[in-house]
Amino acid sequence: MLTAALDATRLGARAPLSVGFLRAAAVDYCTSQHQAEAPDNWFEQALAYATAKLHGAAAALSPAGTGIMGQVAGYTAADYLIQHASRKRRSARVPASTWDAVLSHVRDPDDIARLAHSARSRLLYRYAIPLYRHAAAYDRDDAICLARLLAERGHLDELRARAVAGDGYAALKLADLLAKRGNQHEAEQILRAMADAGSGYAALRLADLLAERGDLEGLRARAVAGDRYAVLQLARLLAKRGDPDEAEQILRGAADVGVEGAVSELAWLLVERGDPGGAEQILRAMAHAGDRDAAHELAEILVMRGDLDELRAQADAGNRQAALQLARLLAERGDPGGAEQILRAMADAGDDYAALRLADQLAERSDLEGLRARAIAGDKYAASYIPRLLAERCHLDELRAWADAGIEDAGMQLANLLTKQGRGEEAERLRRFGLNLDGSIACA
Repeated sequence: MLTAALDATRLGARAPLSVGFLRAAAVDYCTSQHQAEAPDNWFEQALAYATAKLHGAAAALSPAGTGIMGQVAGYTAADYLIQHASRKRRSARVPASTWDAVLSHVRDPDDIARLAHSARSRLLYRYAIPLYRHAAAYDRDDAICLARLLAERGHLDELRARAVAGDGYAALKLADLLAKRGNQHEAEQILRAMADAGSGYAALRLADLLAERGDLEGLRARAVAGDRYAVLQLARLLAKRGDPDEAEQILRGAADVGVEGAVSELAWLLVERGDPGGAEQILRAMAHAGDRDAAHELAEILVMRGDLDELRAQADAGNRQAALQLARLLAERGDPGGAEQILRAMADAGDDYAALRLADQLAERSDLEGLRARAIAGDKYAASYIPRLLAERCHLDELRAWADAGIEDAGMQLANLLTKQGRGEEAERLRRFGLNLDGSIACA
């Protein structure tokens, strides 16, 4: 019972665990013989033992009140035990009785969301989807996770139902799934209606679809109506089809009226047309005015022509993108130490993207120990890269352990390794259905 409580807590349960949860969750931690020989009052005995204070120390489980004197809302595990379990049971598989008890007894919305994420990251889709269904009623992010899972598993009907009920993200994923299956017309209908109702992402996806099938007139019509995504895609398509003059004219007009992204798009068009100086002039002015996108594009162009001195100057002036691109250029020129020094300083100062790039560089030179050290220190990006290296080294068992620990990429890399080993059918089942609680690959 105590182990079940600790497992639920490390998976994300923070509210007091009810008596009903503890009773139901404990079952699968006992052998068949233990279950058969348990006395009628096994639960009462277990609860009394777990809540007893030993030698003045904190009890393993402590009751939490409801706000009314004498009433118990549930029980919480001692902090020192939670810390111990988080280390020792990090990759331990949680049995069905605990997951089933989560579905039946956990009601706190925040707990449900965390538990849904834990199930998804462990590829336990049979629990993740129903948990996300509950969580989606309270939180947009959880509705997004549910829609993504439904789309990944090809659940067209449920996506339609959620879209009809007003779930915008389900509608977007429905459109993506329809387009992927070749039903462009219905996908565009959905996206057009959402874009016209003000959805920026729907407008972006619609412009992408129109560009993919080369619909210049469709893009022109939307561009004239003020759709900035259509403007950018129209310019790209025109340039691709050999009409850079009209593309430049469209982008200059859009930049003049402040269309977001037009300046960057214009700059790269000028580079392609052999005028990097003109591109730098535009971007430098925008970067000095505080435009982060322009600063990013300027740094990209400086990297393209290998201007280390200018990158250093921009970095010293506070251009974060220049500092990141300087690290990139140093790495490309055979100075990974200099690159890592820049990235490590930025990461330690709280820059998430720098931490990501540092992890990327460590991964590129297969520095598993370096990644492990950062992962142990709490770097989630370093942790996310370790499964790929394990897959490259064919460490199947350790990959399974990382998947059991909830590291998301471990599941994908496990599937990749199975494919590499000629076990393609198992890999496809893993991608679609995830894992059973015993670690075997699910069939449905």
